[in-house]
Amino acid sequence: MTTLHILGSGSKGNAFAIEAEGGTLLLEAGFSGRELERRMRAQAIDPASVCAIAVTHEHGDHARGATRLARQLGVPVVASGGTWTALARGGEPCEWQPTGSRGPAVVGPFTIEACPCPHDAAEPLALGVRVADGPSLAIATDFGRPTQALRFFLRERHCLILEANYDEVLLRGSGYPAVVQDRIAGAGGFQRVETGETVHGAALGGAVDPVGIRNEQHGVAGGLQFHALVLRGQKTAAPEP
Repeated sequence: MTTLHILGSGSKGNAFAIEAEGGTLLLEAGFSGRELERRMRAQAIDPASVCAIAVTHEHGDHARGATRLARQLGVPVVASGGTWTALARGGEPCEWQPTGSRGPAVVGPFTIEACPCPHDAAEPLALGVRVADGPSLAIATDFGRPTQALRFFLRERHCLILEANYDEVLLRGSGYPAVVQDRIAGAGGFQRVETGETVHGAALGGAVDPVGIRNEQHGVAGGLQFHALVLRGQKTAAPEP
């Protein structure tokens, strides 16, 4: 059985854990190492079962505790070369396992694939995870525009984790300076709520239902943020409503 755990999502931090026979993969590490361990234990996950920490990009709400926890657990950080270089500048020394243009990374029962993702980070990626003889999921966060390559990459997954960070009307009516608004809404910025709905519908052909959508005020854009986990096939867990 493969279980997806939502350890946290939002502008203060993002982290997910995929638990399968043979190990646990931590996807994103946007909290301190201590907090990540606390959140895993709260969901009955033994941190010692983690075989790797995969991150989409180096921004703090996605990778804050990645290198410290990786060093503590003796596991690799799976990331692109650009993301690893950015993390290594101020992070703890630990092992790096590349993914992206160098091909997929294999850790424990997980094969981690990657697709370039448009965002204002060093070398951001959308990540796909295939579990041996089990389901396949993908995570795409903080992308300004869904490219054709990204849309293709997200197809035929049992589960999608998508992040959308702002509402266009609320953003343009906010008190943020024009330069900040343009960064958020730009091609390398963040995804609109409406775009997120379109992407998950197109990627999965509209044949699945979203089983968990959480709305909250977003700390950057002042708009709505949702995380949609779209499950089908063999996926076995959903977030709390």
